[in-house]
Amino acid sequence: MTNSYRFVLIAGWAFALSVGSIGLSGCKANAPPQAPPPPEVSVIEVRPGPVTVYNEYVAQTQAPDTIEIRSQVTGLLERQAFADGARVKKGDVLYVIDQRPFEAQLAQAKASLAQAEANLVNAKQNLARNSRLIAQKAVSQQDYDTAVAQERSSTALVEAQKALLRNVELNLEFATLRASRDGFMSSSLVKPGALITAQQTLLTTLYSSDPMWVNFSISEDRFLELQKTLKHPPGERPDTAPPFHIRLADGTDYALAGKLNFIDATIDQKSGTLQVRISVPNPDRVLRPGL
Repeated sequence: MTNSYRFVLIAGWAFALSVGSIGLSGCKANAPPQAPPPPEVSVIEVRPGPVTVYNEYVAQTQAPDTIEIRSQVTGLLERQAFADGARVKKGDVLYVIDQRPFEAQLAQAKASLAQAEANLVNAKQNLARNSRLIAQKAVSQQDYDTAVAQERSSTALVEAQKALLRNVELNLEFATLRASRDGFMSSSLVKPGALITAQQTLLTTLYSSDPMWVNFSISEDRFLELQKTLKHPPGERPDTAPPFHIRLADGTDYALAGKLNFIDATIDQKSGTLQVRISVPNPDRVLRPGL
């Protein structure tokens, strides 16, 4: 794909056209010959006007967001909820991992929390009873201190069981993988029944499509020329930069113009070029990543 950068150059040319006269004389002074009709002359008026100068670059498209889909829990893949290559919206279900182990862990965590809360109630009652008895000196200080420690331990155990329950709930939630943004799916790399390892197994890739980034490089001389034309570094005010137009591989021009999005801070010393990126609207998904 070739990218055309356009800017306007004002140039004017003036041409002068003069027509000389030729005098003819004949042999007879008394009877001059009849003068021929004046010749017809075509005149073109030349005025200064804008001239579009093209600079073409070889470029490649890139999706602004390329998201690798990996699971946060380990388990057997139960089903794939999207078609390969399909468009998805944020929040759509992509995969479901077998939830039965996580549901069992959730039930156990709820039971452990209930037991811890019951122990806490008993510890609070025991502390309240020992508080009255210690005032009457009916129990020893050691018994009172033990009741206080048990109440605090039971309170901490309840908080720990609540955290464990929340962790199990998250694991159950993570067993359903959803799209983190709008985009298009690549082909699935796993099939139902496969073992998915947490944070390791790559399931598929989600690509954003609108807008699309287009990357190319310009020479150091061209960058300096562009900077002189704009009268400021091109990366400082990208909105004031001229539009960029894309020519596709089949020779047709892409309908929508792109805007300057990024200019690298340093020049590649090996090639003497500077990386440039533009952002191009892609509502109809004509452009694909990697073109």
